[in-house]
Amino acid sequence: MPNQNDVNTLIYHPEGVYLPGVKFPSAFVSNAGSGNVDMYTCPAGRRACVSYIIGYNTAGTTTTIFPVLYSSGTYYRIGGAGNAATTAQTQVLVTNQAIILEAGERIGANTTQAGMNLWANIVEFDTTAPIKSSKVVSLSNGNNTVYTCPSGKKAITLDQWFKTNFTLKKVFYFNNSGNSASLIWYAVPSGGSPGSTNQMGTETATTGSASARLIGGLILSAGDSIVVNTNVGTGTQTAWVNVMEL
Repeated sequence: MPNQNDVNTLIYHPEGVYLPGVKFPSAFVSNAGSGNVDMYTCPAGRRACVSYIIGYNTAGTTTTIFPVLYSSGTYYRIGGAGNAATTAQTQVLVTNQAIILEAGERIGANTTQAGMNLWANIVEFDTTAPIKSSKVVSLSNGNNTVYTCPSGKKAITLDQWFKTNFTLKKVFYFNNSGNSASLIWYAVPSGGSPGSTNQMGTETATTGSASARLIGGLILSAGDSIVVNTNVGTGTQTAWVNVMEL
């Protein structure tokens, strides 16, 4: 057991996994402007868990706000919209949409007017830690591979608290396509293909809504994949899974 006062060897992760070089960076924006507002950028050689964003409205009228992920030069909406009345607080990124950033990715919010105070819960750590989010930021019609377990590894899916709790949601999706989407989730064995024998569940996600699916304590071997099928061809759909690889 490390010294509890040594933040660089802190066992932060609830499954007892070391998060090397862990830090708790500030992610607060005061009196944010309208449009896409960056709150935090993950540095080189690091990853960062984002478990929620909270906003407080200081403007004179209600503000509509939703969370955004900036990846590879593009902003992607990853959560539903909330309406914050003046002098009221709202949860922007809810806990069941928690995500892990890679180096260069940003987390933020989109607001309809200036005047929001925004803050997020960020835990930053080295990329040598075994936990991460595997993301597909723009789904296409049909089957989309969200994650494949690497050679020589085993992987277990993590919930919105980055734990292996089998009673909480493990796969995440947001629909910004403008159409209602019918989804099918699969756990595909290595060398196999999505089908009824490896289907994990179905659901319908209306446009502008998020979805998180309960899949239990799924453990993957090398080459096994998590796949989502959508019947919508518009690319403004995002899916991800949080995993621990050992």
